[in-house]
Amino acid sequence: MELPPLSLYIHIPWCSRKCPYCDFNVHVQSSVIPEDAYLDALLCDLHNQLPLVQARKLHSVFIGGGTPNLLSADFYARLLHGINRHIDYHPEIEITIEANPGSRQKTLFQRLRNAGMNRISLGIQSFDNETLKILGREHNARDNHLAISAARIAGFDNMNLDLIHATPKQTKKKLLQDLQMALYYQPEHLSLYQLNIEPHSIFYSHYPAGMLPQDQIADLTDLGQSVLCTQGYRHYEISAFTRKDSCQSKHNLNYWQFGDYLGIGAGAHSKITLYPEQQIQRYQKTRKPKDYLAKHGQTNKHCRTLSTEDILAEFMLNTMRLKAGVSLALFRQRTGLTENLLTKKSGHALKKQLITLDHQRIKPTDTGMRYHNDLIVDYMP
Repeated sequence: MELPPLSLYIHIPWCSRKCPYCDFNVHVQSSVIPEDAYLDALLCDLHNQLPLVQARKLHSVFIGGGTPNLLSADFYARLLHGINRHIDYHPEIEITIEANPGSRQKTLFQRLRNAGMNRISLGIQSFDNETLKILGREHNARDNHLAISAARIAGFDNMNLDLIHATPKQTKKKLLQDLQMALYYQPEHLSLYQLNIEPHSIFYSHYPAGMLPQDQIADLTDLGQSVLCTQGYRHYEISAFTRKDSCQSKHNLNYWQFGDYLGIGAGAHSKITLYPEQQIQRYQKTRKPKDYLAKHGQTNKHCRTLSTEDILAEFMLNTMRLKAGVSLALFRQRTGLTENLLTKKSGHALKKQLITLDHQRIKPTDTGMRYHNDLIVDYMP
């Protein structure tokens, strides 16, 4: 087992409202966000995890939520400065911030770029106002256009647009319109997510009318992938497309290649390899913002060491999202396990033609990419 690259995830838990499809650790902003207190808590949290860095540099930082652009650019400038005081940055570090279209974006995006962000991920979801209303989004199509333009003016030359498909009553025509509008802006990266009804979302208890049957969802998925690939985007992960390899999401690739990451912020998760001990550990932080702030950096709610079965399952869960799969050398390096264990567990997936496996590489088939849950079920402990 070797030490993999290290990333940092920062969770901003506040939103002005919770979208009905969302099952993330999100809390509706009821008063002024305590920026100074949260900044102190984040940096204290990071400081307490410094032994887990093990002399590595940060390859990527991802600020997600929630709605990170509810907080000020000054907050992020101080945060990134504080992080860099604790951990060295890789010379080609990718620093991403998620942002929702809305007010203040023109000056805010410029200041975020000046603070050190070099990648932005915009939660567009759709350019159709009716769909945005169904999804509970606060912004409209005009806000989307303004946000994309503001990001470009600010100097973001590495931009991701999030789109959701298979929304209630969506037609092929509506999906094509969304894709054509997104492609007009030539984003370096596109994420095309299927709308799923998650157990802890509002949609789960108040099921939306007009949800599509599986055959129509499959048709829309095929259509979306076909359009993007025809327009020069490479489909490299289940939901991810990029115009060029250098604009693949470094942060998400580190997840999908079973790399390490520290998580700071309310509800954040960490996955860390302990080199001398040859162990992999997972941590989860206190979820509620008020509890996180009250803990003064002592925020680990759960900590566990992964078993051999856990490691194999999590490796497959992540890496089989990648169209190219991974090498068996990477399997050995990131898990410390032998190929024999992987081969023994892969019989059903091979028989169902969900993966291909030879002496060098394991990767999902097109069927395995589509039915990812069926692929990984045989690897679960």
